[in-house]
Amino acid sequence: VYDIWVGVFDEENSNPNATLYLSELGAETGTTTVGGTLNDRDNFFGSGTAFLVSDLGYLVTNEHVIHDRESVYIMYQGEIVSAEVIARDTVNDVAILKADVTGMPFEIGSSRSVVRGSEVMTLGYPNSDSQGQNQKASFGRINSLTGFGDDIRYFQIDVPVQPGNSGGPLINARGQVVGIVTSRLNEAQVVNFAIKSDYIFPLLPDEALTSVTEENSEMSMEELSNLFQESVFIVSTE
Repeated sequence: VYDIWVGVFDEENSNPNATLYLSELGAETGTTTVGGTLNDRDNFFGSGTAFLVSDLGYLVTNEHVIHDRESVYIMYQGEIVSAEVIARDTVNDVAILKADVTGMPFEIGSSRSVVRGSEVMTLGYPNSDSQGQNQKASFGRINSLTGFGDDIRYFQIDVPVQPGNSGGPLINARGQVVGIVTSRLNEAQVVNFAIKSDYIFPLLPDEALTSVTEENSEMSMEELSNLFQESVFIVSTE
């Protein structure tokens, strides 16, 4: 069904209180991950995207991007940097990384404030082996407040995404992250899904939590693309 992520929804655990698997490598989740290879800078093929949420180097991505991998790396200012897996939630497909990187951290907004039809965008690295390692921006809207099969954990979006966009931030007009780009439906055109941002908070260490400024003014998609260009990274694994 999915191109970016293939998974089995677990109705019993489809809620924010699902068990968190912290640094549990090799957990069985019924997913097929997008693979990547790492040899050198010229052959750094991404398996997904991650974004900065703290001045201390904490990053967010999808769990399936790093699932069952021994080593995780990101490309930072043209250099390959090792990243540590801090926490992972295999049920809701969220993972927290930490790396020696800097940039403008994203504010994480509450997904409960999102309304259908609102404008959103993402930054990421789709098909880096063929489309290249330059960051790509995609734009669209929230189509539904629920995902596949009315799963309440997800938004349905029409932001165009490809393999490699997994783990990228879903950004609202105020520059806040309201979701993580996760999957797309192969059987339809531009039917894509993002896990809601509220599932990020339980995994973040206290030192990584920042207050959200609700008074942020809205910006154009062009302004947001430039503002956060250095805050979104390509991820590769071994």
